[in-house]
Order: sequence, then structure tokens, then C-alpha cells
Amino acid sequence: ENNQSRRGGTRSTPSFLGQGMPPKWTRPRRLDESTVSYLLGVMPLIEQEPDADEPEARQAALRNVVDEIKFQTASVATDKRTATILELLARAAGPECATIILAALSPYATFVAHNRFGSHVLQTLLAMVGDALLAPRKGRGREGDFWEDREGKEGE
Repeated sequence: ENNQSRRGGTRSTPSFLGQGMPPKWTRPRRLDESTVSYLLGVMPLIEQEPDADEPEARQAALRNVVDEIKFQTASVATDKRTATILELLARAAGPECATIILAALSPYATFVAHNRFGSHVLQTLLAMVGDALLAPRKGRGREGDFWEDREGKEGE
């Protein structure tokens, strides 16, 4: 099956199980070099051990990094140079930031899941969020956590 290209010629449709690329596969833009430089520059912060005196300051700085890249998260996740940095950032920043990153990836979920670098990022994020949701069930949570709220509503 041939399609008209933008230049007027014909080209063959890319095959994916005998069909063109599914329409829900939204592809992120190519990552900007300034974002790569920025993430390489914040690696010392990401790798830094939490300070016992000021843990809130580090968490705030990590949250700022997440906020800074939130509109380029899918590009960061699928880039060879930055996917690992995003995983490390999510682990250092904690489950709340992992949820923010996961939400930013959701419009590109299918593409990211099939990308050789993005799939690892998704795996890390889903494991973190899953562990955070299961923590109360394992006795590590606080009163009023997710599962306690759900169990109370199921019986009503």
C-alpha cells in the first residue's frame, strides 16, 4: 500500500504487523541539546546523598528539576543520553515525583513503552508507584493511606 508523501511522490507505509503505525503512537520531539546539558549538570545533585540536616532543600531542588523538564519528559525518557538520568532522578526524588513524571509520559505511553530506553524508564516509574501504593498493605504506611481509604469505601 502506497501513500502520497509531502513532496508529491509515493512511499510505502511502514509495516507494523502488516499495517501502518497505529494512530495512538504519538512520537515526542527530538530532545533539545540544552536539556541534555542541563540534566548532565544536575547529576551531582541527583547522586548526592540526602543531607540529614536539610532533606527538604534537596527534595525541593529535585522537584524543581522535574518541573523544569516536565514538558520534555517523553523526549528525555526516549533519549539514549538522558533516560538513565531520568530514572535516577525519579528514584532520588521519590514516589510523588515519579507520579508526576509518569503523568507527563502518559500522552506518549505507547511510544515510550516500545522504545528501547523509554521502556526501562516506564518500568522504574511503575515499580516505584506500585510500591508506594502497596506500602500501606505491607505495614509500612500511615493511617489514612490509599488502601485504608479504599477498604473503608468497599464495604459501604
